[in-house]
Amino acid sequence: MSIFPFSDVVKTCIKMTSPIKIDLRKSKTMKQIVGLVGYIASGKSTVAAHFVDQGFRYFKLSDVVREECERRHRELNRKNLQDVGNLLREKYGPAYMAERTLKSAGRSKKIIIDGIRNPEEITYLREHAGFILGITAPQYVRLERYMDRLKKRREDGMSKAAFFRANKREQGVGEDSSGQQVKACLDMVDHTIKNNGSVDDLLMECEEVLQTNLFTGAIPVIG
Repeated sequence: MSIFPFSDVVKTCIKMTSPIKIDLRKSKTMKQIVGLVGYIASGKSTVAAHFVDQGFRYFKLSDVVREECERRHRELNRKNLQDVGNLLREKYGPAYMAERTLKSAGRSKKIIIDGIRNPEEITYLREHAGFILGITAPQYVRLERYMDRLKKRREDGMSKAAFFRANKREQGVGEDSSGQQVKACLDMVDHTIKNNGSVDDLLMECEEVLQTNLFTGAIPVIG
């Protein structure tokens, strides 16, 4: 996806909410970690792509689960990913995927982590100076996006019924404390972007986060 540059129009639309300043030359030597939380089809991938265009390295917690599914010879569909992810959290602790992901990131200075689904993952990332960004959208909007994705991709396991099953699990229905708890995670975020409009609107919100948080010091950095 092509991301538009930070144009004068966007600059005009963005209101700086913090007068705090930091030395950007110094910030280049520090680590910035952003974690994404949101329900299925809320727009997390679009937000992540924009951060990547701004120099962030992309990680997804489910990549750890995908590796485990492949090791177990399990089909890579959403249900199996959710099930195996829960098993890993039960066995190694609720923050296991976050721990593995940060280890994989190594010395990367700017990191965007997608797919946070358990409060302990947020707690762990905050212990490592993570800033948690929530992406929300009404369920009917997310369903429309999901069905449009289904028409384009024709992926196995994608259906209207599958959307509602995944959405229900992410709300924590039938899940224990180590399972899918996106609803609880959204209550813990540092900032929320409401993705109710166009892609351009969403990207403008992303730029506001980058300008008012990252570059004015609201997102913690590790020296």
